Amino acid sequence: MSAVMAASQPEWRPTNVRWPPKDSDPASSWELIARHSLSYAGPFGLNASVENTKTEGQLLHGPVQVASVPVMMGEVQARNYAVHTVPVVGSGGGGKGKGKGEEDGEEEVEVYLNVWLISQGLRSEIWWRRIVKG
Repeated sequence: MSAVMAASQPEWRPTNVRWPPKDSDPASSWELIARHSLSYAGPFGLNASVENTKTEGQLLHGPVQVASVPVMMGEVQARNYAVHTVPVVGSGGGGKGKGKGEEDGEEEVEVYLNVWLISQGLRSEIWWRRIVKG
């Protein structure tokens, strides 16, 4: 599993520097990028010490093998997850507009995965939407 996160706010995404960095680049620009970016990678799986279902439970990421923040190396991080389904507006089943794997008459749904943690009183979360083509 790997994660690469970067801010989307323009004030945290300076446009006056490029990779690779140059000695003449403003340190303040690279500081903004570093403060609002995070990447890490390592194995992941379900946490066997808690109840996990198809729709909710807990993942373990780690031990982290690569990280933009060196102190994260070797850590195992717990993340809660929940799967949400949302009916697609205007779908009525009957064989029209069905998503992959739907049976005739079933309502079309979008599937979202929410992964989160609460640390130091702050909730951090990521949402993914399942996209099926074809």
